[in-house]
Amino acid sequence: MTRDRFQLICSNLHFNNSEAVPNTPGDALFKVRPVLDSLVEKWKETYSLGEHISIDEGMQNWKGRLFFRVYTKEKTIKYGIKSFLFADSRTGYCWNLDIYHKPRKTWKETVQWLLTDRCVGIYHSLFMDNLHNSVELNEFLLDKNVYTVGTFRASRGEPPEISKPGKMNKNEVIARDNGKVMVLSWMDKREVKMISTKHDSSTGKVCHKEKGSVKEVTKPKCVIEYNKYMAGVDRVDQMISYYPCTRKTTNWTKKLFST
Repeated sequence: MTRDRFQLICSNLHFNNSEAVPNTPGDALFKVRPVLDSLVEKWKETYSLGEHISIDEGMQNWKGRLFFRVYTKEKTIKYGIKSFLFADSRTGYCWNLDIYHKPRKTWKETVQWLLTDRCVGIYHSLFMDNLHNSVELNEFLLDKNVYTVGTFRASRGEPPEISKPGKMNKNEVIARDNGKVMVLSWMDKREVKMISTKHDSSTGKVCHKEKGSVKEVTKPKCVIEYNKYMAGVDRVDQMISYYPCTRKTTNWTKKLFST
């Protein structure tokens, strides 16, 4: 294909009829909805998820005008289109995604939509970070036969017994459970809080390389599994970076499609 033909096709690239009335009133993704739904459905048909799955945020760089563009100062890409990605932890295969747009969903609704009926009832192990994790959400997913493991914030239903007055000792573990959900506090270099419906407070040993030597370290088993399987979405970003196909454009739909 010649350069001029490629540029001509790109200049006239559309994914939906802009003059048509949206099927869903207020759907901000109307212009890319057909290709987005088609791709996600193909992803689901092509691949069967393994036992360990993860949910995390992803950012597509976009600094132009767009009402659902977000700013996140902690991210490498600070301005852009935010997506919630659902990926296989072992292979980094993106199985589903939900692009953040208004009207805003609760995190419980987002997780439920990403999992779909194909994932519930067969005891997958779902790994999440502490941004939206809570005791209530973990109980909700366990009732749907989905195990959960993740980091945890004290304000999301932590038992008062977990917070010990004064500083904890190195490798000290404090854990409580209500019969369904286990909340744990472990002192590493700093205090680490975990929540799980799959583990108890038992510990295991892992090997770390430190200053040219291999050192055996004791950690709670929920921390070991979290470190091993949470990086599914990071693998998605890593593989995308190997084969970039984005092009400079002033149209957000083309930028989103090329990514």
